[in-house]
Amino acid sequence: EDWLAQFTGALLEDQKQFGIFCSGGDTTSIKGPLSISITAMGIVTKGKALKRSGAKEGDAVILTSPVGDAWVGLQVLQGKIKTADDAYFIGRYYRPQPRFFSAPHINAAIDISDGLIADLGHICRTSGVGADLELDKIGFSKQATALLGKNTINAENLLTGGDDYELVMAVPQAHVSEVLKALGSLGMQPAMIGRFVSGHPRVRVRGADGELMELKTTGWTHF
Repeated sequence: EDWLAQFTGALLEDQKQFGIFCSGGDTTSIKGPLSISITAMGIVTKGKALKRSGAKEGDAVILTSPVGDAWVGLQVLQGKIKTADDAYFIGRYYRPQPRFFSAPHINAAIDISDGLIADLGHICRTSGVGADLELDKIGFSKQATALLGKNTINAENLLTGGDDYELVMAVPQAHVSEVLKALGSLGMQPAMIGRFVSGHPRVRVRGADGELMELKTTGWTHF
């Protein structure tokens, strides 16, 4: 009963914070651990949905905030990494923050659940463009940067790890400053990390030395 009170209390706090409500539910009995599934639905004005397929050649690639922290949090929980900031990383894994904002000048967007490279690749494929990223512009949290400096992790881990639920977006060059300013005013740490280009729908990353990085994976593969 104590656990149930804590769970429902926290769920109520989320509903108040994000302006949502629980409209129903069902309970069943199984042999095994407790499992809770939540289906979230919203309403979008017809023709106003922000899709993956709208990126255009020349658009900037905008990231709402640094990525990779959730991946580190999972490694901590699995006992694979020990850091001085365990609580921070675990929090980023367990409690990602939804990114809500008005976006009149964004051509395409996707949330990062499978890894920045993998999910940006979905935009590229559905939009028929490529994306060139610059590693030194992507930036990572100061906590993750400290681990990079100790060689505890590498940049590929952060670029291809998922569960951050930040957004990566295609923004026309004429509106980049406006969008970055708007996101920053909402407490995010946005960055222009590259641009969409013509050609093969793939994602390339250049290191600080200007050379293309050879990535062993792009992110989580479901099948």
